[in-house]
Amino acid sequence: MTAPARRWARWGKVGLGILLLGGTAAAASGYYSYTQSYGYNLGRLDVQVAYGANGCSGDYPMWMGITNGGTRTLDDVSVFLVGKRAGYSSVERREDYQSDRIIEPGQSYEACWSVTTPIPGVFQSSDRAPTHDALEWEVSQVRWARFR
Repeated sequence: MTAPARRWARWGKVGLGILLLGGTAAAASGYYSYTQSYGYNLGRLDVQVAYGANGCSGDYPMWMGITNGGTRTLDDVSVFLVGKRAGYSSVERREDYQSDRIIEPGQSYEACWSVTTPIPGVFQSSDRAPTHDALEWEVSQVRWARFR
């Protein structure tokens, strides 16, 4: 191979390396931007819950308010609730809710939800666990949220 051909081959490899490095950096930057945006919006998602509040009763006694304080539209969300006796840390009841209500940035959605019928010995710490209305309810975890 002649000297000019070797030079072009070497610079071609260097150019290819620069292109690969630049493409990797651009992809990482886009992923970082996406995850930062998701975390930002998820951190501004406010979920409040109360049993028998705001006119919720009968078959739909669990009130939940979801506020989207982020900059992207919320498409759907899954929330995990726990009920505890006043003054205790043990979880007596668990409820899992999903909503596909579309909530624009700065908007809120409130609804009354049904609760599961307790099965003795399952999903509670004892067979004589208190009823839903005797517990203090809180959001344990926003399991997932999808923004657009």
